[in-house]
Amino acid sequence: MAKGTRTAKTAEQLKKDVEIAEQKLIALKRRAFSGEITEMIKNSTIKAEFDKILKEAKGVTDIAILEAIGTIVGIKRLVISQSPKATRKPKAK
Repeated sequence: MAKGTRTAKTAEQLKKDVEIAEQKLIALKRRAFSGEITEMIKNSTIKAEFDKILKEAKGVTDIAILEAIGTIVGIKRLVISQSPKATRKPKAK
C-alpha cells in the first residue's frame, strides 16, 4: 500500500476551512441560544402585539409584517421566506 506525502494546505484552502468553521460556529450559537430566546419571547408581549397587528391589518400577510418589523428595528440584510407546506406521501394499505 503506497502512502503519499502530506502537503501543507495553501492559503486559499485555509481560508475555505476558516469560512466553513465560522459557518458551523454560527449554527452552533444559534442552536445554543434558541431556547433562551424562545423563553424570552414567550414571556414578552411580542406575540400579543403581533396578533393584534395581524388582526387589524386586513389582507396583510404575516411575512410582510415580519419584514416591516425587521426594517423598523434596523436588522440589515433580513431575508424572510415561507416555504410551501410539505405534503407526505399517503401510506399504502
